[in-house]
Parts: sequence; structure tokens; C-alpha cells
Amino acid sequence: MRNYLFRRFAQMAVLLIFVTALIYFILNLFPGGPFEELLFSSDPRDADPANVARLQEMLGLNKP
Repeated sequence: MRNYLFRRFAQMAVLLIFVTALIYFILNLFPGGPFEELLFSSDPRDADPANVARLQEMLGLNKP
């Protein structure tokens, strides 16, 4: 029983690491960021690229 539980926990850990890495790489494949949607909004005050750049700089999202 102890061997079975150890094996299942080891499988779970490997699967968790694999799924986390997969999601990370998939999200990095897509361009854009959290504020890209503001550029396509209907409110012209939000759609200013200067405002989007200012928000990204303020939150530190312009840094790698």
C-alpha cells in the first residue's frame, strides 16, 4: 500500500509540473497582453495607446 501511494504521488507531481510548463509555453506563444483589449474598446479615452503604455509601465509589465 505504501508503494502504491508513493507511486501515485510521484505521478501526480510529474503531471503537475508537465501541465504547468505546458500552460506557461502556450500562453507565451500568443501575442498581446492584458491591456491590448483596451485598444479595441468603444470608449475613446481607453483606446489611447499612450494610456495603455502608461498602464503597462506603471505596473511593470513593459519589463521582460
